[in-house]
Amino acid sequence: MLDITAIPACATVCSFPLVCVDAISFCRDSSQPSLLLVGHDKACSASVSGGAVTVHRFFPQHHRLLTDGAGYVPHSGNRAVLALADAASTVTLHSVPLCATDNTKGSSGDCSTIFVGEPWERGVYVSKVVPLCGNGGGGADAVCVRKGETGVMWGTSFEYATAWKMSLRPNVDKLDLHRQQYPHFCAGGFVASSRDTLFTFDSHGEAQLQMKIPEGVGPLEAVQGGGSGSPLYAVATGCGTVFLHDARYTGGPLWIQRISGCADARDFSENLGVHTVMMTSNGRDVWAMLLGRKFIFLRCVNGTVTCRSFPSPPRFLFPQFSPAGLLFESNTLHVVGNALEKSG
Repeated sequence: MLDITAIPACATVCSFPLVCVDAISFCRDSSQPSLLLVGHDKACSASVSGGAVTVHRFFPQHHRLLTDGAGYVPHSGNRAVLALADAASTVTLHSVPLCATDNTKGSSGDCSTIFVGEPWERGVYVSKVVPLCGNGGGGADAVCVRKGETGVMWGTSFEYATAWKMSLRPNVDKLDLHRQQYPHFCAGGFVASSRDTLFTFDSHGEAQLQMKIPEGVGPLEAVQGGGSGSPLYAVATGCGTVFLHDARYTGGPLWIQRISGCADARDFSENLGVHTVMMTSNGRDVWAMLLGRKFIFLRCVNGTVTCRSFPSPPRFLFPQFSPAGLLFESNTLHVVGNALEKSG
């Protein structure tokens, strides 16, 4: 059992400016966790160990300005699926072979480029993209939302290189997407939230689960499943409230707690221009969160929930560090991001 009162944390520095980080294993039999690192003009697969990032291969981007990226490994087959979005409102879907980690100069595999929206639109771009695991029923292969428009979720098809406005049921004015390390939680669909409700949708836009959070504790900021085969998922809000839910039950949360000192998490993020509401799971019902200036660790064993919170050391935060994502490697928590230059 992992002792959440003594989890070592490591600031893992990437050599190029990061847009986002997504945890994904590029090799089925590898015990070492892998990352998709997305910068403004490049993306790559990498692994972390001992506070260092090892790049395995880059994915060509042909002078794009990337805004987001994510990936997953299907339960069957020998390829990973990556989705990369850019400032020109295009999404590229890459199908790349697994375990080919020795080619740092490029990657082989299929690539499909999809324009989202209309060519004459200005001031909008894809801000979040999530590829869908297990789509086999003619729905979307990836979904995305765009900055500059509200109430629209776009679906994209790998095979037909097309994008369309999804008809969500129920229809929600504004939704945020949440990437999942363990896609079985959303059963081949995707996880999204409004200000006060969490949804899982299938690849056609039909809601499978709806969970409303109590008034006064929002907005909902991060969601993460507990691991493959686990029905548990943790939810964190911008004001520092943490929930633990069981997807098998439609009632209230199994556990809820307001973490003191996290009330400024959302303001802290927006004022400094860095994203500091983030979450990861070790795959065995242990979660780590960075909310504002605090680390929060959550563990559930046989229905018993334990939560611990600690002030974050300055080396993990602005102005010394810009965090982009969290990842467990063995029993070490890696805070992946960029070191910031000292002014003056």
